[in-house]
Amino acid sequence: MQRPESNNWQLLPAVSRAAPYSGPQPRRKISKRIAIGVVAALVVIGSVTGLALKVSHDNQVTAQRVAAAQAQKLATDAAKAKADADATTAAAKQAADDQTRADRKAQVSELEASILKDAKERVKSQTLTGPILSASCTPLGGGSADDLTALTGTFECIAVNKTNADGTSSGYRFSATINWNKDYTWHLGS
Repeated sequence: MQRPESNNWQLLPAVSRAAPYSGPQPRRKISKRIAIGVVAALVVIGSVTGLALKVSHDNQVTAQRVAAAQAQKLATDAAKAKADADATTAAAKQAADDQTRADRKAQVSELEASILKDAKERVKSQTLTGPILSASCTPLGGGSADDLTALTGTFECIAVNKTNADGTSSGYRFSATINWNKDYTWHLGS
């Protein structure tokens, strides 16, 4: 090998790659302001979250109360409507029953008028002795005009030709039957 001609040749120190510094690391200091800010932010976030949860819960409780109140009102309204409908139905039935009773009493009055007319005609034909003053009929065996379950009624009637001083009357007996849906019949005697 040949050497260079100049003697100025110097040896350069070798460059070596050293391992990174492994000594104590410098500590990074967190400032008090940052720490307080972080803690304050966490407190605010926690408070806001807690408040939001409380508001949500309160809203749910309020909604449940409102729903329960509405359900109760609907139930009360339905019960009132049913009671009103029942009362209306009962009133209509009562009115119909009252009308039926009135119609039956009118039928008894017609029967009495027919017996009075018949008795007066019998006086004219000299079958009965007059004068005939009035006629009245009394129900027999529950044949009252008020018994709406009965289809017929039987009556004992009297054509009055004498009124006594003690308020009693005497006269001729008639027996009668009323078919509440159609007509009536009668005959002289029991």
